[in-house]
Formats: sequence, structure tokens, C-alpha cells
Amino acid sequence: MAKKFPIVEVEWLDSVCTGGWRDEEDYAKEYPPAIIRSAGYLLRSDRSQVVIIQSRDPKNSNASDSISIPRSAVKKMVRLLRKE
Repeated sequence: MAKKFPIVEVEWLDSVCTGGWRDEEDYAKEYPPAIIRSAGYLLRSDRSQVVIIQSRDPKNSNASDSISIPRSAVKKMVRLLRKE
């Protein structure tokens, strides 16, 4: 039987990128980091990172689609309720 992982929502700061040929003054404008919310199964949480996975097979240890978020970018993390 596969291990159970808590389901969490992570609020974190992501980089914002602009591109294309534009006046340097436009690039000098402030582009604040984007506030992102990602939810999934909490695979790992330590001092350096939070790793969540999107999908998992409850009959074995197969998982799909992970994201590793640097701990310094995490603003908050909340555990979501789950019914089984």
C-alpha cells in the first residue's frame, strides 16, 4: 500500500519576465514578483524546498508532475482537508 501524503496549498513568489524589443525605460519599470498558489500532495518539506506532486497512484509509489519551490519563495502553506 502506498504512503499517504497530506494535500497542501502553497502560496509562493515567482519571477516575472518581460521580453521583446522595447525602450529601456519600459524595462526599468517595476515588475513585482507574481504571487502564485499551487496545490498538491506534499512529498517533501525541508529548510531548502517544498516539493508537491500533482498526481499519484494510491496502489503503488508512482507519481507524476512535481514542482520544487525554493523555501525562500514560500509565503505560506496550508493543509487542505481530504475525505477518504
